[in-house]
Amino acid sequence: MSPLPHEPAPVLLPDWIARRALGLIVGAFLLLPALLSLGYFLPPINHDTAAILAISQRWIEGERLYVDLIDINPPMTFVLNAFPVLVAKATGMSVPAALTFCFLLAIAASILAAWHLLARHVEPERPLVRLIVLLLLPFLLIVFPGENFTQREHLMMIAAFPYLLLAAARSADRPVHPMLSMAIAVAAALAVGQKPHFLFFLVLVELHVLLARGWRAALADRVPWTALAVLVVYLVLTLVLLPAYWREVLPLAFGEYAELGEGDPLATALDWTSGPTLLTLLALGAAAFLFSRSHLSRLLALHATAMALSNILQAKGWPYHVMPAQAGTLLLLAVLLAEVVDRYLPRTPMAARLPVAGFLGVFVLLTYYTAFMLEPPFGKQREYADSPTAMLLKLVKRDARGGRMLVISPGIYPFYPLVLYARTQVVTPYLTMWLLQGLYHDCEEGDPLYREPDDMSATERKLFEEMGTILAERRPEVVIVDRIAGIPRCHEAAFDYLEYFLRNPTFAEAWQDYEHAATLDRYVIYRRL
Repeated sequence: MSPLPHEPAPVLLPDWIARRALGLIVGAFLLLPALLSLGYFLPPINHDTAAILAISQRWIEGERLYVDLIDINPPMTFVLNAFPVLVAKATGMSVPAALTFCFLLAIAASILAAWHLLARHVEPERPLVRLIVLLLLPFLLIVFPGENFTQREHLMMIAAFPYLLLAAARSADRPVHPMLSMAIAVAAALAVGQKPHFLFFLVLVELHVLLARGWRAALADRVPWTALAVLVVYLVLTLVLLPAYWREVLPLAFGEYAELGEGDPLATALDWTSGPTLLTLLALGAAAFLFSRSHLSRLLALHATAMALSNILQAKGWPYHVMPAQAGTLLLLAVLLAEVVDRYLPRTPMAARLPVAGFLGVFVLLTYYTAFMLEPPFGKQREYADSPTAMLLKLVKRDARGGRMLVISPGIYPFYPLVLYARTQVVTPYLTMWLLQGLYHDCEEGDPLYREPDDMSATERKLFEEMGTILAERRPEVVIVDRIAGIPRCHEAAFDYLEYFLRNPTFAEAWQDYEHAATLDRYVIYRRL
């Protein structure tokens, strides 16, 4: 029997080559997101955040939140979006550009905080884990959001990742500078204040820290108490300063707005975006708790679970709702793989550089490739010139001349960010006709297509009369009416917004001062004579 051939000797490259290779890979994957971030300054910004930004701008300019401006979002959403409005006023930037600028500053602060924590306090015995987290954070916070850049869930991601790394350090009893800890805790609490569903994040993360450290050490920790104090102060201030939110808006949110749900929690959990995320998270979460001893991997699993719960309970099925759970699941996968590789790396840093460089290069490149294949970067920006927003913008600039505009439509898009780019003032307290959609969400046998004023609820009667008063007194230069009402047909008849409001004598009389200016797809544009 012939002897087995000897294994070939490993090829050993000089250390300077491995060091250069690692440096080039790290530098490239930090520079690429920085370059791509410049594309977010091109129009359009996300339509949902544009709508929130428009409300914050009107609030800063003197209109009363939840009185003159009716929206179901909690106050923290508009408080945070007031910062870019103030930056725009102070610098002369456009409000959309100021929003992008503020988000990029927040992302830079998040990555710097994460870098500090990874370098000194988190997973010191796992160099590949630290590096891959560092390289994936710019991708997850800048590239991965795509057209959902600046959404509320995006801001939650920006604040969540440093808090997770801080929680990993706290779980291992590694002290972090108090000022950095407090800053991270305050930022996380402010982000959580945007939606009540985000509270799952703080609860699950702090539960892990409690179980890891014991109740005595956990109760003596200032981080959770700082976050709780911020949320309590926020709650008290909204009760005192914005009572209309609790008295008027929340009943609408649980009433008419709730009727607009596009699904139920179970359907949302099983849809084409959430279903695969949940299955992957289930497998990775089990691996994190059964086979990994890392606090970071377990906290990432809890973070992704919390954000998945937030998505399911919102029951809308919108892609940006599941985005934080997807980002957390991807980072969890990377950390678990890196933990396995870390076990077999040479213990000396110089010998480990080449395999670390190879693993990082392949994994992060594959991540970018997959993301770009599924959603080519800046698709909305490249298609903007032919979009409804750009085409309507030309008409509005011609006829509104920077003045006032009335929008009667069930949708936010394409009017937001149109109003920000046109620098017009929307004259209605409601961004869309969502209230009418909720009031007419179904049609029973014997129901009329439109209720008579005497048969209307107080909510509908108020809206019906307000629209007439607004048209007569504020005299907008442009009125845009959506021909698709977003309301189910009733006895084979379609709901027509203009027909509905023209039954109001005040609205009908003021309407005589308007003429048809143009029709663009489903939108009919009228201008004041």
